[in-house]
Amino acid sequence: MRVLAISKAHGPRLSHLVAILTVAVLTVGVLAIPSAVANERPGPACAIHGHLTEGDITGVPSDVIHGNIEVFTFTHPIIFTGAFNGVGIAQERAVYNLLTPDVGTVHDRIVYTGPVTCDDGRVLGVGGFEINFVAALNNVDGTFTGRFQVSAGSGGLEGLHGHGTSTGVQGTPGGNGPYIGTLRLGGDA
Repeated sequence: MRVLAISKAHGPRLSHLVAILTVAVLTVGVLAIPSAVANERPGPACAIHGHLTEGDITGVPSDVIHGNIEVFTFTHPIIFTGAFNGVGIAQERAVYNLLTPDVGTVHDRIVYTGPVTCDDGRVLGVGGFEINFVAALNNVDGTFTGRFQVSAGSGGLEGLHGHGTSTGVQGTPGGNGPYIGTLRLGGDA
């Protein structure tokens, strides 16, 4: 009852003070929302380029023929320089149609942990991510033309995603070529 007595005693001044405090708290809350949203927005796109080289097969490879289709699976390191600077581990599956042996398709799932540096010199972060790489193989001239997607970023690269292309010479070990792409932390790449 004492609170009621104070309210009645101070009447309009207390009501006015409560109204001002309420407006102030709501204003601060509304102003904080855009900055919180801004912090969740992705930074500028990160253009990348570099070079990759395939290391030798590790473990026991598998070569299976299903009718006219040959599937060769194996694991090997990928040595990156440039935007990615370190070693990734690739689980590779090469698929050939025995009726058209001049061409094939390769699917790699590469797990990479290390730094990512943008072409403009920004260090995007250090952490891990996965690269899904698919390439067309030309077995006549020994080249490949592929594209990749980056996803599943972790550590300092959480939310990393992007895409790019790579062309080069086939070979495990020794296959190599340049890569180029665009990455982003959060948002669309």
